[in-house]
Amino acid sequence: MPPSLGALAYPYVPCYPGRSAKGKPMPKPKKASDIINLKLRLREDLRARLEYAAADHGYSMNTEIIRRLEESFRYRAQQETSQQLFRHLVAVMKYQEEHGKMPSQEWTEREILGEGK
Repeated sequence: MPPSLGALAYPYVPCYPGRSAKGKPMPKPKKASDIINLKLRLREDLRARLEYAAADHGYSMNTEIIRRLEESFRYRAQQETSQQLFRHLVAVMKYQEEHGKMPSQEWTEREILGEGK
């Protein structure tokens, strides 16, 4: 089973170690569990849509924004996992077509771990 992709799958990497893209000193790293304040600029139409969606779901705007951001990362991880599974399925089907039988468990494990290429 491939490792799950979470917040660590998309780390922020500055252009220069210890400096922001504009060359300013980076703030001290925070713990993953820390809550930070973030100033965000949105078009009015997007803000209104978020406000409507939050009210429709019974959430605050902050909760709605966080829920949507987290869902976007889960969706990407699910897409990547689905693509990997599809590639493995194609490899198994190709093996079966070429050899007239299903591959062994050892072959399948090597294929999934990327050693069969």
